[in-house]
Amino acid sequence: CQDGRDRPERPALKITTKSRGWIMEAKNLREMIEQRAKKTPDWVYFAYYGQYLTYGEFDREVNKLANALKKLGVKKGDVVWVKPNIAWDRSPEQAANTNPDVVKTLVRLCLEAGAKTVKVGDNPCNDADKSYTNSGIAAAAKEAGAEVVFLDRKRFRTTQIGGDRLKEIPVYPELVESDLVISVPV
Repeated sequence: CQDGRDRPERPALKITTKSRGWIMEAKNLREMIEQRAKKTPDWVYFAYYGQYLTYGEFDREVNKLANALKKLGVKKGDVVWVKPNIAWDRSPEQAANTNPDVVKTLVRLCLEAGAKTVKVGDNPCNDADKSYTNSGIAAAAKEAGAEVVFLDRKRFRTTQIGGDRLKEIPVYPELVESDLVISVPV
């Protein structure tokens, strides 16, 4: 929470598949995927134009990502800034910005790794309100527990970087004050 209080405990997820007679309970989405991957690793989790990703494959990919986050140094109490591409006022189907599901997964994994706060923000080329909303990233980030930050262009500060050609760049203070910044491409 922004005021420094602990986050409320999230209620358990209950996933019911009546056709199979299953009832699965999990503390979070990650646990639910792990359970499904163990029970039905070859079932299709995601299909897109003839390409398929099974629960087992998805679980392995998420584990790789979780391990990468730990190697990056996400630690208990950290403030993490996730910087996706939210440049354009486009829907996820147009694939102009970072996929909102990727952002949601990163936020959840950072929080599960112990991050105190995860902030999500970018400096869009198009109108910020439209870009954050239509990309689906604002809703996905909030749903996962992140603080969505609209960058105020008046707050950028010129920072000396000591380059030969590029001497200084505008930098957003909250971004550089974070313990870790994760830049996420399209």
